[in-house]
Amino acid sequence: MIDEQLAILLADWHEQLNEIVGVNELDGWHAALRRTIDDLKASGSIDALQAHDLRELADAAYSHRSEEA
Repeated sequence: MIDEQLAILLADWHEQLNEIVGVNELDGWHAALRRTIDDLKASGSIDALQAHDLRELADAAYSHRSEEA
């Protein structure tokens, strides 16, 4: 994948990470974030370490928002 395309995909992912979602949407939001990470890793766009780091961000955001609810 071209670096510019990856940068756009990652920017979109971070935008989704920062979206405000309702309590009833948290599980789907979290699943979508993780699915995107899996797709990027499967396509070879990111490596295992990058995928791990993004999963940690997604999981932390999910935990934080779940605790706030």
